[in-house]
Amino acid sequence: MGMKIILDFDDVIFNTRKFNSDYRRAFCAQGIPEDVFDECYHQLSIRGRSGKKPYDPQKHLGEIKLRLPIDEKSVRRAIDAFLRGADKYLFSDAVNFFKKFNKKDLYIVSYGMKGYQDIKIKHARVQKYFKKVIILDGFKSEGVKEIVGADKIKKDEKFFFMDDRAEWVEDVKKRYPRVITFLVKRREGRYNDKKNRHCDFEVKNLKEAAKLIEKLEKSNKSEEGLCAE
Repeated sequence: MGMKIILDFDDVIFNTRKFNSDYRRAFCAQGIPEDVFDECYHQLSIRGRSGKKPYDPQKHLGEIKLRLPIDEKSVRRAIDAFLRGADKYLFSDAVNFFKKFNKKDLYIVSYGMKGYQDIKIKHARVQKYFKKVIILDGFKSEGVKEIVGADKIKKDEKFFFMDDRAEWVEDVKKRYPRVITFLVKRREGRYNDKKNRHCDFEVKNLKEAAKLIEKLEKSNKSEEGLCAE
């Protein structure tokens, strides 16, 4: 039986709340007032196909330049230096989770602006653990389709999908009902989505998720059978 584990990046593998706070601080250390940073951030109006707003650092910097004179090269150097240290924002259980499974079975499907998200993931130094990293600004079910390679999952394949947003879990579950879904609700996460009928399991971290996956694999039971225990 084939197995694939698909993980979100932000707030599942990566402490995005802490990263964003320190990212803002890195800008402000270059003489950019907090209120200007925040105002320009909220002025960004890029919308993805899903109706969300992927963050674009170039447009953010452009908005700031319209409001006050800055040394753009100095700001860019400072932000580049900050991004190179992104690996320190990995959650402590992430690498242990990766090592429990074969690289050929692990995938990332992440929502965001491709260039910026690529840089974050690259400097988080997790790519070596994954067969493929997919970044998109649309529905995550499209990323899952790229992994599945078809509109339906074969009976001899088992797919696990983990995300901290219930809407993405719902999107994937509706398109691929045979996917076993996990709503990841870390204490450090930015969101507090409630588990709905599209979320098969709710976990607090990747350690809990790994135990559930291993139990499912060992017992060879369906998700419904496990829930009935």
